[in-house]
Amino acid sequence: MGRLIACGANPGQMFVATFTRKASQELVGRVQIKAESGGVSIGLPYAETFHSIAYKLLREFVAQIGLTKKFTILDRADEEHLMDIVLRIRKGWCQNGAPLGGRML
Repeated sequence: MGRLIACGANPGQMFVATFTRKASQELVGRVQIKAESGGVSIGLPYAETFHSIAYKLLREFVAQIGLTKKFTILDRADEEHLMDIVLRIRKGWCQNGAPLGGRML
């Protein structure tokens, strides 16, 4: 990245994705230190983890992709709970999302 910036690439248009927050912070920190030592201040709007960038893009383009601003991203536990409800409904164990017998899941 440092070499690209030194050759005139616009850091504001770079997409730099890492797998961990720690790697992202280290990468951005090294690039900013290098840039500042050359008297340049840079911003890297898309230098984060894959998940953070995806979330940021979803928020930025929420209307264009047909979501509302109140969309929710499910984590693994949420997915498993939702699939459990779907399977129970398909098997006839539930009615309107509640188990037959009235208790909520």
